[in-house]
Order: sequence, then C-alpha cells, then structure tokens
Amino acid sequence: MSKAVEIWLEEKVARALVGIEWLAELFKDRRGHQIYPEEATLGDITKFLKEVVDKIYQDPKVWYALNRRFSEITPDKIAGFKNDLREIKDKFRNGWAPKKIMKRNTYEKFRELSPNFFKTWIPRWKHS
Repeated sequence: MSKAVEIWLEEKVARALVGIEWLAELFKDRRGHQIYPEEATLGDITKFLKEVVDKIYQDPKVWYALNRRFSEITPDKIAGFKNDLREIKDKFRNGWAPKKIMKRNTYEKFRELSPNFFKTWIPRWKHS
C-alpha cells in the first residue's frame, strides 16, 4: 500500500505541482540537488510540500496558480496532507521497510490508515 501512495503522489500531486511556474525550482533532494518527481522519496516530497506552503505565503501568484489547478487545496490542507505523508513515511515506509517484515500490529494500523488517506486526499487533488 505504501508503494501505491508513492506512485499516486508522484503521478498526481508532485508532477502537477512541479508544472506550476515558481514551484519546480523548490523540488530538491536532501542534498539540495534539483530532482524530478519520479526520483523523489516520500521525505523529498514532504519537504517539497513545506516549501510550497512557504512559497504560497510569500507570493500570491503561486497561490493563484495552485488554486486554478487544484480548487479544493489550501495551504492548511497542504500542511495536513504533508503531516499524513510524514506519518506514512515515519511509521510505515521508513528505512527498515525493505529489509524487515512488518509486524502484524503495524501492518493492521497501516491497513486502517491507507483507505482513509486515499478517500480524504484523492478527491482534493483532482485537477480543476
């Protein structure tokens, strides 16, 4: 499921945001190098979303461009979305995920979280 989150995030959110003028330059990896959405980790994307919110508050043109593309998205919703992604990244898709088997209780928590994540966020990130 976490891979499904990553794929959806890259295809529907990150690519669309990078397509907005003034935002592509904010998409960088941990070392500060410019990256493409398909190269990004969940950590890179959560950092990018924080940068997007900061840019929205600095420049009204960015807010206008974002709102034209995603009419249901506000800076507060981006912050909530970023927090949900951080929870997935930290609890369910961290460095141990490819190396160890997920414990049953962790798996059950993620299984409960992921449908709500998709139900909440997919409709909001549809293009206007």
